[in-house]
Amino acid sequence: PRSTLFPYTTLFRSDLAVRAGGGAPLTAPGAKLEFAGPMVRLLPVQLSSSSQRSVTVALSLDWTTPVRGPRLLQVAVAGQHLSLALFSNVAGALGWPGWPSEGSVSMNAKATMERDTPPVFSGSLSFSKATWSPPWLAQPVRLHNLRIDLAQRHVRATG
Repeated sequence: PRSTLFPYTTLFRSDLAVRAGGGAPLTAPGAKLEFAGPMVRLLPVQLSSSSQRSVTVALSLDWTTPVRGPRLLQVAVAGQHLSLALFSNVAGALGWPGWPSEGSVSMNAKATMERDTPPVFSGSLSFSKATWSPPWLAQPVRLHNLRIDLAQRHVRATG
């Protein structure tokens, strides 16, 4: 049902460029941003740069109370053999330092975050030849092959 306060859906098309942590910008020509009442959606888009494989990203959020921020945020990401350097830059820009910057990842994952509830993750991530240097370990860890399956109530890692 549509809100009587926001009865219309508006669709914007524009080129999109995303840069995080000083890395090369990821671009998507003709990205579509949809506004349907308090819901804002970035329709699935292929982000790519000259030095990276493309990654598909979709985003939606329910911004019913602008003062408190989004009530609901959903992010879906899919891609094959992506450089971990890209995600390390993004994680650093979001305040999560220490993510692996060497190696590659293939993913098909989704995160749903609702205000006042724990986030829900689904999908899978597969890491290859990743070097991880968490601050609480004296030496880096080399992950040759690691698959992480995400489900609402459990996480399973196999390697």
